[in-house]
Amino acid sequence: MNISMSKVSKLVAVALVFALTHVSAGAGALLQGRLVTSGDRHITMSGVNAKTGDTVFSGQTLDTPAGTGASVYLAGLGRVEMAPGTSLTLSFGDSRVSARLAAGCAILAPGEGVEGVVETKSATEKTVSAPINLCVDAEGAVVQNQQDDDDKKKGAGAIPGGSQAPPTSATAGGLSNAAAILLTVGAVVAFSVIAHELISDSENPGASGCTPGPINPSSGLPSTCT
Repeated sequence: MNISMSKVSKLVAVALVFALTHVSAGAGALLQGRLVTSGDRHITMSGVNAKTGDTVFSGQTLDTPAGTGASVYLAGLGRVEMAPGTSLTLSFGDSRVSARLAAGCAILAPGEGVEGVVETKSATEKTVSAPINLCVDAEGAVVQNQQDDDDKKKGAGAIPGGSQAPPTSATAGGLSNAAAILLTVGAVVAFSVIAHELISDSENPGASGCTPGPINPSSGLPSTCT
């Protein structure tokens, strides 16, 4: 097999580009949420209609109409539940979820080791791994939530219209950064091994086990391998 070095170099370059693209896409996927709305009805997300299954990005504002609650599931970070008539801006990143609550009621339930923050016009509450349950009035002042203390401690999805089973994509999570890196390294190594074998074949044409025959007197060339 005769394969030029330039072709092998291109093969390795394509593999590296693919690997880097895979890691970038995987990292981006970790910073997305999945929306679930009660009855699969529409809410407003940054001014656009949204419903169950839509992607939620950090920094977006969600508004639930009367009679429709919503939940946002963040793989590895926790969840946020909104009662009907709620408006909040959701932000999330590495080990942190925050919500700026402008109206209505919400539960922010961060995952294990994740910091949760709920900001209102008059107060800011912070927690780690424990739920925050707040309601605000039309002026943005914190008012007593209608949930009982047990629901608040458990972080249960008892907000009216706000609780549904999370979509599979939200609970399944994704590859961790470590797993993605290991897979990427494995792919690069595999391509490198293939490239090495191709180079070896091109530099050692007899390595395949085929030995050219004796010189053909009529042509002056070795007889063809069979």
